[in-house]
Amino acid sequence: MLLAYFIVVRIVYDAYKSCESSFSDESKWTSCLTQKLSSSYLPVSSKDIDKSLLNQISRVQTTQLANTVANRVASVIGPSSSFKRAAQKSTAALRLGPAADGQQSGVAAGDAVPQSSFDNGLWTNISYTHTTDKALNRVTGGLVDQDKTNVGLGIFGYDRKIVPEFVVGVALAYDDLNINSGIANGTHFNTWTLTPYLGYQFNENVGIDMMAGYSWVNDENDTGADGHRTMGSAGINGYLPLGDFNLAGRLGYLYSRSTVDIGLASGDRLGQLSAKVELNRPFMFEGSTGGIEPYVAATYEYDTTYEKTAVPYDRNGFVLTLGSRLYMTDQLNADIQASTTEGRSNVRNHTILANLRFMF
Repeated sequence: MLLAYFIVVRIVYDAYKSCESSFSDESKWTSCLTQKLSSSYLPVSSKDIDKSLLNQISRVQTTQLANTVANRVASVIGPSSSFKRAAQKSTAALRLGPAADGQQSGVAAGDAVPQSSFDNGLWTNISYTHTTDKALNRVTGGLVDQDKTNVGLGIFGYDRKIVPEFVVGVALAYDDLNINSGIANGTHFNTWTLTPYLGYQFNENVGIDMMAGYSWVNDENDTGADGHRTMGSAGINGYLPLGDFNLAGRLGYLYSRSTVDIGLASGDRLGQLSAKVELNRPFMFEGSTGGIEPYVAATYEYDTTYEKTAVPYDRNGFVLTLGSRLYMTDQLNADIQASTTEGRSNVRNHTILANLRFMF
């Protein structure tokens, strides 16, 4: 009897500590207590549930931003942009596909790559990610709904080529995250991130990119979950022309650490290794400086560091991407893509993205 009494007191105390920051708002206080007390009857602890939530938020927010910046660096100094510059300067490369005599045109044929006269770039990026996490739903035998998370991300950046092979830049990102289903229903964060980055292209086949980020995370529900996040990413990029096609790859590592508190979970860490392969096919339109570059890509992700909990977490999976780069003028181009995460046992991400870049 004494043990049962102790357990009940502990459950109520944990719920109180998790919700005490919202005590001044009766509706938030009641909602928080209801959520925490109900979770006490689940086969996993409230702390494990909160840690699992931090894992999900960290991975969704950091990977999308890091990948977008890495793609930006590649678009500025990588051979894909060199192909475009060559097409703008060479009449032979303005044909759609192979030349009439069967020979290749453009950079894929070994043409000299003229350097762009535009050293400055402004760019903006908008993306939307929908994540479904069934881990808690499965571990409780369906007692709670699966978590559904929506993240809108907007980025504005500026960069400059110091020399044709070396670019430095800075970006400001804002994302809005909502969890609208499951035991964490109603969780709402918005985050501002300042991100300096750089890239260097050693030759037509090998380049590197690096970025750092500092985030201010704001809990819109005022439950005291505000905090900060630091992150960094680095990658080695490889390029190989294959006739009309181009093969690109990237080996990268991402690490982030936050002081964000959610309930009984305090802070989180994420380390992730990734390997990406992309196949693209540039089409430059005859009589025009415009063109398109459709591509398909597959990225393998392996999480080396994450918050371990009793809630199942699949640390690896694939991201499959389909998209196209659009070269509209000498100075204006865009990128549109859709991607999905496969292979993670309980998590599925779907993302759509649009990127616009102006060079001057």
